Amino acid sequence: MNFDFFHRSSNERRSYLYSGIHIELLQRTLKQFSEQYPEALIETPKPGPLSTDGYPSIEVSNLVATPRDGLNAVERKFGICLPDDIKEFYRLHNEALILTRNPVLIMNPEQIIAVSNELRDAHEVPEDLPRHIIRFGWLGTDSYFLLRFCPEVNNWEVLISRYSHATDAELQDRSAWQTPCDKSFTDWLRRMIETDGAPLHPAHADEEEDFFVKRIA
Repeated sequence: MNFDFFHRSSNERRSYLYSGIHIELLQRTLKQFSEQYPEALIETPKPGPLSTDGYPSIEVSNLVATPRDGLNAVERKFGICLPDDIKEFYRLHNEALILTRNPVLIMNPEQIIAVSNELRDAHEVPEDLPRHIIRFGWLGTDSYFLLRFCPEVNNWEVLISRYSHATDAELQDRSAWQTPCDKSFTDWLRRMIETDGAPLHPAHADEEEDFFVKRIA
């Protein structure tokens, strides 16, 4: 698997009119990365050009953490085998903040485990129910990108869901599943990079709410 397209985008500086929630996510991640990955070379944000309306932008590039133990802890904890492409990504980076029109935090393995357990506890999902969904990408709100296992084709798909939606129990009914976002983690990541983070779901390409942030440079 080749993630050169992602690494090229991580070296690119871009300017966005981020809102308060995006700035909070950026500041929180910067602080966390500086504490947990002191060896990582991270280009910090700086003021970007003004928009035509006179609003200040922020010049950023993706924040990328150094590798740790990959997704081994997630697979061991949940007794699952995740797709090779996402495992390869985590062999390269323990987590990453993709800074586009819709910033997405690709969470570290500890966060993935915590979110999955919290969701199942909140919905009182039986412990013996297989882990059909694994949230890995957080949008800084109650929305996540997740891997969802489809037993009919023995494959993990990617879609977006709110925290309270698409629980493991609901996913037992294949007829109720939403249309997948992307067929693989690599397809999802490539689409997010090539579309500058929007639309969040391919089927929503014409919906304005998918474009939360304006890029000006």
